[in-house]
Amino acid sequence: MPDHPDQSVIVYLAGNNGSGKSSLGRALASRTGFQHLPEERFETSYLKDLFTQQRRWSFEAQAHILAFKITQVQNAVASQAKVFVDRSPYEDAEIFARYFYEIGKMDRRSYRTYVQIYRGFIRTLPEPDLIIYCRCPMSQLVKRVEGRNRDYERLYPKHHLRHLNYLYEAWLGRARRMFPGRIFEVDTTSYDATSSDPVLDKMASDVLYLITNRHSFSQISLFPTELPTDMQQLLFEAQAFHNLVKPLRLKAQPERKRPMRKPTAYIAAPFTGKAAPASGSILSVEGAPDLETLFLVDRSAPHGVIGDLEYRLFLETIERAVAACGYETILPHRDVNRWGERLLTPQQACAECTEQVFKSDLLVAFPQSSFGAHYEVGVAIGYGLPVVLLIPETDCTSFIMHGLASQSHVSEVRFTSSTDLIQRLSLRLNALAASFRV
Repeated sequence: MPDHPDQSVIVYLAGNNGSGKSSLGRALASRTGFQHLPEERFETSYLKDLFTQQRRWSFEAQAHILAFKITQVQNAVASQAKVFVDRSPYEDAEIFARYFYEIGKMDRRSYRTYVQIYRGFIRTLPEPDLIIYCRCPMSQLVKRVEGRNRDYERLYPKHHLRHLNYLYEAWLGRARRMFPGRIFEVDTTSYDATSSDPVLDKMASDVLYLITNRHSFSQISLFPTELPTDMQQLLFEAQAFHNLVKPLRLKAQPERKRPMRKPTAYIAAPFTGKAAPASGSILSVEGAPDLETLFLVDRSAPHGVIGDLEYRLFLETIERAVAACGYETILPHRDVNRWGERLLTPQQACAECTEQVFKSDLLVAFPQSSFGAHYEVGVAIGYGLPVVLLIPETDCTSFIMHGLASQSHVSEVRFTSSTDLIQRLSLRLNALAASFRV
């Protein structure tokens, strides 16, 4: 056990409902001598009310759960305890409160108030010593939740767990940036938390080592050898596949005389065709230090807002596949336009996206029939950048786009599934490594 005689140790167990947080917390507590602080101690009657009348109870229930969690951690810090805590307050704010706001069950005013309360609370807590992210396939999450026979869980809306999963994947990326070296990811289907499974002994040892040494481990080696195929586990597939691919040292094009740095890839894909029309007024809400700025969406944005979490996840999966091969990335939907939450005129959008293409070394495009993506591909080709086109076998991509692969510096990746896309794209980026010089 690490020697922290004069201070607390806070380890959060993060993950979706049914992901195995409590079972893992009890198993690790018994092996490390830490305390386990379960989540079920808050007033669970709120949950039945919440899922019966979500709009009425979403703010009050989420505020109660947040206050309970903050108090729980404050008490642990005050008593210099070493604890495993079921679910972090970051998740309460960035996953659950955000979920109710995004599905329209918490209004803008209430959400803004919640964020302000969260900001005040979170500043009273120390940063975590470790966050253990419990990953579990969607099919197993559903099975576990159904098997628990909790009354309030029977009231979950359709796709409730799936929507939370999308938000968790986005949050996990932010958490890694906010707490580098302190995210410990496990596959909770790879051990039996109720037995004397030696995997748990090794995990407990790893946890203590990480707390003591703060080395940067992103996950332990507990993943299945076969890649999952569910769409909601796409990021999981990508990460598992990238572990098999030797990292590249990519090289900058000599004729463009780029400075010594990682090359940058711009990711072009449909925006307006995937965006929902919007209405209302813009209202910015500054987030807490660990929250990215939260924007309460302007529904009058002429370009619309991409609220489809599955499409966001798809684009961010492509972006992570590119990044895993050694590139800096620009995903304009997120990095320029914040999924539509940043109000831009057509002139501004065109100017900023064009500038980003000019700053890049490679363009990866999922063009479909998007006018904007076609324009970005044309700019890249005219500027002499290598272009990789991502074309589904069943896609109705434009006639001219199918002919571009015959052009110099343009290659085409055809794919039949999301997993196939990640594998083929990664291999193609490997092949492009010879085009760059360091």
